[in-house]
Amino acid sequence: MIVGQNGILSQANTAKEETIIATEKEQIEIALVTYEMYNREKDKYDLIEKETGQKILNIEEEYVLKGEIIEFESGRKYLITENKVEYMRDLENAIIIAGGTSNSSYLQGSSTYLRKDVELIELVNNKIISKNAIDSWDISQNKDGSVVAWITDEDNNNLYEWHIGANYRIKANAEMTWYFRGFTNLKNIIGLEYMDFYQTTSVSSMFGNDINLKSIDIDFSNAKNLTAIGSIFSGCRSLESVNLNSLDNTKITSLKEVFMSCEKLEYIDFSNWNIGNITNMNFLFYGCSNLKQINMSNFTVDGSLESTFYGCNINVKVLVKDEETKNKLLQSGYIADGNIEIVEKN
Repeated sequence: MIVGQNGILSQANTAKEETIIATEKEQIEIALVTYEMYNREKDKYDLIEKETGQKILNIEEEYVLKGEIIEFESGRKYLITENKVEYMRDLENAIIIAGGTSNSSYLQGSSTYLRKDVELIELVNNKIISKNAIDSWDISQNKDGSVVAWITDEDNNNLYEWHIGANYRIKANAEMTWYFRGFTNLKNIIGLEYMDFYQTTSVSSMFGNDINLKSIDIDFSNAKNLTAIGSIFSGCRSLESVNLNSLDNTKITSLKEVFMSCEKLEYIDFSNWNIGNITNMNFLFYGCSNLKQINMSNFTVDGSLESTFYGCNINVKVLVKDEETKNKLLQSGYIADGNIEIVEKN
């Protein structure tokens, strides 16, 4: 009763630790307020150390959570974002179960639920399974419970909501090919900001043939190891908007079929992408019949352009960075000289 795992001493130590954490969180928050009051002229980390009495051993930028993790000499870690300070109790090295081994009609990790029966995919930064969940399972690579999945049917229409959760963030597998492909009734996918693509090498056809998906917002700002993104949105016939947040990765050389048959898209902006020389743009905008403007002002094109603009809106405006790129695009035979405009890079 006194010394066991749930004994009096253990409970007392736990309570003491919780008190220390609550105090340190408040002290860090005070230091950050002071930092802002002085218009960021003082050293933020010096203020935190003085307020907490703890030396900072390590500072790690957290791309996905849009903040930073500071580690004290005590071993305690805190996540500091724009809105709050959070104790990192167990920042798990969570990895979603492998996704590129087969083009299955079932959800990853399930042999019961079909992709065609899902209308919403939600990624969350916790593992709190809904009370009204119909089913749940471990979806982590190592089968250690670090990532969990569960199914609900909120409106009782026999179309499911598929939830995937891990504490703080979800680390994508190296191979994410076909991971969310073929969800023919999927209308929305939310929470992709919690997905960490740092270790990912392939997202080829990741959302391919999601024919009812209307919008997508995906952040590749820390996807430093991507080599394959071909066909990632191919066949998304209802897609109206795509927010392609920053991608800085010179390993990518092919954009083959990335937007093929995206019939509803009107604008595509690659201007904040810094990638390698593009050697394959075959079928990139094939069948994008409603496109009005494409911003490619940050691209160097040096390769195949087979049917790149085939079936596009004949009045589509293409923004490029120089005369050389313009001439290469004209060689595709599907874009008129007057449709290509040379713009200065920001």
